[in-house]
Amino acid sequence: MFFEEKSAGGLLTQNGGYESHECVDHALGRHLLVDFYDCDPAVLTDSVLLEKIFLQAAAASGATILKSFFKTFSPQGVSGFIVISESHFLIHSWPEHDYAAVDIFTCSENLDLGTAVTFLQEKLFSDRMIIRSDIGRGLVRGNTLIQKNASENEAANSNYTICWKEKFNHFRASGISFMMDLSDISLDLAGRKKLDSFMRALCGYLRDHEGPVEDLAVFFNESHLPDSKRTFVTAGVETAGVRINGMFFPEEKSAFLDIFSERYRDPRHTAEFIASQTSAEAYRMKVAFRRHF
Repeated sequence: MFFEEKSAGGLLTQNGGYESHECVDHALGRHLLVDFYDCDPAVLTDSVLLEKIFLQAAAASGATILKSFFKTFSPQGVSGFIVISESHFLIHSWPEHDYAAVDIFTCSENLDLGTAVTFLQEKLFSDRMIIRSDIGRGLVRGNTLIQKNASENEAANSNYTICWKEKFNHFRASGISFMMDLSDISLDLAGRKKLDSFMRALCGYLRDHEGPVEDLAVFFNESHLPDSKRTFVTAGVETAGVRINGMFFPEEKSAFLDIFSERYRDPRHTAEFIASQTSAEAYRMKVAFRRHF
């Protein structure tokens, strides 16, 4: 999805409409915030490739590139910026959600941001792209900067919380579910002892124990993939307020996990705990709040 570009000095609303600001002579800069969804996670984890893509996008817009820096985080995710004479290009990626947040600022009227954004969508393999805002910054009338209150749409956007816990409490959730796909796992997935230790450690984390939970039974079953001799191991455990089910594929070095906790657990911390325990190189995660009707 690509919204039609508008000139600086207006606000692109969430429903795709456009609200004009009061007439001004000009803005000191144009600020574009873009969300890229359903991206290729392999691209979002590769800082070298992302830097190359963003340098190409900046060049395609007509920007003068001065400096770039991209950093890979553990176990995954990339943040990077490109300083241009006209301001900057920024990205923060969440490979586990196939998502990238992009921020472009320019003090020049001559950059072709439409070309840059379309190029980024193509190279990130994003199936869905939304321009969250396209606004003028530093509104000027004559030689005077105008101080303007946020519009109703801007005020509404400020109500969105970035805190999972606040959202959990606001939703009055009865529990939280995590669905995780892990890949390139170094943990011995064929060894029952290793998997047993992992399941107990995860239960301990979810129940705020200082270590693995010993007083529970972990159930295992070995099955064959349809039309294949390859096997996979299923493991499950249920204890007070926690339920974990996993499918582990030794040959593929991958796993699928479904987790439910009655207590709030931070999604990103939980995912990184699991990735560290399994020595997974990458993961994808979906989160759902559960509530009684």
